[in-house]
Amino acid sequence: MPLQSKSRLESKQFTSDPSVRTVLEACLVNDSAHIKAATANAPGVNDKGPHVSKIQGALFILDDNVKIDDQELSSGTYGRSTALAVLAYKRTRGIVASYQSSADDIVGKHTMAQLDNEMLEKEGKLVPPAPRSVLLTVGSISWIQGSPSPISSATDATPSPIWIPATYLGLKGTSNPPPPFRVDFPSFRANKQFRSMTFCRFSIDIDEADRVSNFKVLDAFHDPGFTPPFQTGKFTGVVIDQFLKHGFNASVFDSTFAPGEASVNSLVNTQGRHKNTTITDVPDGELVLVNSLIKFRAGKRTDDIGVNEVKAEFHVPWVWCEMVVTFVGRNRFKVYGRGSIFPSHSWYFDSVQMGAVPETGDSRFPIVRGTRALIEESQLKLFPVLSAGAPSSGPQVGDTRSDGPVDSHPNTAPGGHEVTVTRFISN
Repeated sequence: MPLQSKSRLESKQFTSDPSVRTVLEACLVNDSAHIKAATANAPGVNDKGPHVSKIQGALFILDDNVKIDDQELSSGTYGRSTALAVLAYKRTRGIVASYQSSADDIVGKHTMAQLDNEMLEKEGKLVPPAPRSVLLTVGSISWIQGSPSPISSATDATPSPIWIPATYLGLKGTSNPPPPFRVDFPSFRANKQFRSMTFCRFSIDIDEADRVSNFKVLDAFHDPGFTPPFQTGKFTGVVIDQFLKHGFNASVFDSTFAPGEASVNSLVNTQGRHKNTTITDVPDGELVLVNSLIKFRAGKRTDDIGVNEVKAEFHVPWVWCEMVVTFVGRNRFKVYGRGSIFPSHSWYFDSVQMGAVPETGDSRFPIVRGTRALIEESQLKLFPVLSAGAPSSGPQVGDTRSDGPVDSHPNTAPGGHEVTVTRFISN
């Protein structure tokens, strides 16, 4: 085949992006602008960028048997597998410069010209490929850890005010096992060992221009979870006896699964932001697919025990968990997660845990200086959560706020740090 020579690109594949066109047209006329991978004989770094992505795309269109690593495709890198694909392309077309004895794996003047000519011809006959359908499962799970806990001995059960160690006793005694790394949400929901859950299973179509269409929600729910039965086995009998001596009813330690309560502001929102979002750093260029937020707390039975039996100074506060899932382009998605500082939270993409944050907790009671057993309440790490609830002298307060970030609502625990993860899916 006679080698092609040209100074301007013509195909849409290589001219639709002005910055890409500039780089690739330089390759047509300038040997120093050749596009290549680093080698042992020519150390350096692999060429990388949208111009490489355009070359990779053209190879897939022009040859049926092209194989390029997903990592090179997602990052637009001219790595080893891209170089081998170019070499195979050149060999089938006999692209060998006069000074060479065999084809190499570099995109130079003649290779770029040949790619452009073939794409120009193909574009006149090419039928756009059907959009690719993607099925995804995303969600969040919140739970209470058993540790750290300041309650481990009879001495730990006696500091004053007694409602504080009693509250910590209840949190540890009704703690949950951590959720699995890979989860089937409907099945996990049935075991009731969680404090809140959000779930969304949906499908989207993605075309070759990274346009998303045909968003379909196949299943979605939010669930405020349960307070599980108190497990006395997490403490010694002496510890339990100490609390019983303070007049606590033994029924406190023998409970069934008690349903939690969800705020009316809890929602698995799709194709847009939740009105009470606390996640503010999502770039404008990312397409929001799901923004779930659940505001929840332990239900009436648990609150009654806390106020009437434990004599807590506050009702159970509102806590919350939020998740944002976006499409970035080129098979990349982002997961943003944020929740209140208590309990623990984890976020899932494609049913796999992408990140988790542990709850705020206390490993010991801070004691007021000069006393033997008086707790310095303001120094408790968990006190900002406990004290967020409405005063126990009045009624348990419902959800009185519908606007603004959820962490600004009355009787609601403050937020913790944010988790952000980029996830790549293969074709």
